[in-house]
Amino acid sequence: MEQLTRCSDYLGAVVNGVAMKLAINLPLMVYWGALGAAVGLLGNRGIPDEQAFDILTDSSGAIGPARMRQASIIELLKTGTSGVSNFAIDQALKDISLLAAWRKDKAS
Repeated sequence: MEQLTRCSDYLGAVVNGVAMKLAINLPLMVYWGALGAAVGLLGNRGIPDEQAFDILTDSSGAIGPARMRQASIIELLKTGTSGVSNFAIDQALKDISLLAAWRKDKAS
């Protein structure tokens, strides 16, 4: 495990690890979706994707992984494919469904 991750934390029951994964993915889904919408808006203004990403990923609104994924996101925008794994909408929907079910169970 130490070779695969930057750090590992013991959270107790396995379900707690699942809940943490979902908690991490939720803000990432929002960020990546918002970043895509922002670049789409700027592209309609004639601002090149590369320049838009340079400015966005160097701003106070950027998250750590944004600059690291910039090249692959631009490649995906231009070619429809990318050399990295992307967070597909079906994965996001699965996580949102799990979050909703977890929240509902917790409220009961």
